[in-house]
Amino acid sequence: PERKKAEARARLAVLEQVEALTRAGYTVSGAVGQAVAARKAAGEAVSAATVHGWRKRVAGLRRDDRLPALAPRTQG
Repeated sequence: PERKKAEARARLAVLEQVEALTRAGYTVSGAVGQAVAARKAAGEAVSAATVHGWRKRVAGLRRDDRLPALAPRTQG
């Protein structure tokens, strides 16, 4: 579970970066592209489609409810 928490925190950080960039005037697509490039530069590849999926997961949630929503889901 600590690994899942860490991954959720990393995902939330990406979404917070996207939100900051959109507040600074970027389009959503541009902000997502910047966030994806930054994560790739840090050696943690993620696709724009994945980031958009995370955005959908947290849409309409209160800020303090976002972290659990971003936790990796086990499949089985």
